[in-house]
Amino acid sequence: METIRKLIIAACVIAASSYSTAAVTYGFYGITNNDPSNVVIGQNQLSVTVDAVGATQVVFDFFNSGPYPSSITQIYFDGTTGLLDQNYAPSMINNGPGVSYSWGAAPPNLPGGNSISPAFTTDMSAESDNPAPAKGVNPGETVGLVFDLSAGKTYNDIINALNTASFRVGLHVQSIGPSEGSEAFVNTPVVPAPGALILASIGAVVVSHLRRRAKI
Repeated sequence: METIRKLIIAACVIAASSYSTAAVTYGFYGITNNDPSNVVIGQNQLSVTVDAVGATQVVFDFFNSGPYPSSITQIYFDGTTGLLDQNYAPSMINNGPGVSYSWGAAPPNLPGGNSISPAFTTDMSAESDNPAPAKGVNPGETVGLVFDLSAGKTYNDIINALNTASFRVGLHVQSIGPSEGSEAFVNTPVVPAPGALILASIGAVVVSHLRRRAKI
């Protein structure tokens, strides 16, 4: 039993430490279908990495890996109330080379957001400056949006909310592919964090150990 106790303690320590410090990356799925080929392009090359900035901030880094033409021109957030401070400054945007973003998007709501259940209700947003989509996130480019956490909230609270879809991120992407069309996307669930995988592995070892003891 002492061996099992040590395994459980080790699992908890490893899982907690890796989960609280590791950045989490999400992909996106299309919620509009103006051109199915453009939806596939977006799903294959758009992502957001969520990471802690100290103990009081969180950053959302949006990536367009390419290679197909496309530009993230508006970014929307749903479910931030009580998690993220609703006050933010222009300096809380990390524009990559060739990218220029400002807070507040037009249109104010995610296109196609009412087509999913529950409906996507925007409470925070940002968009690329004119000329858009040239100033948006094109292939090989990135933009980072930094937020203060609400009082008493942690980075893990943000990840838990994203993983349960009580907090969602939406994108409006323009100039996609040869047709130069536009589509809207919402973040997808994440794969288990490394700590969770380690915990599952150690759990399997514990079960195996118990079965061997039962046969003795």
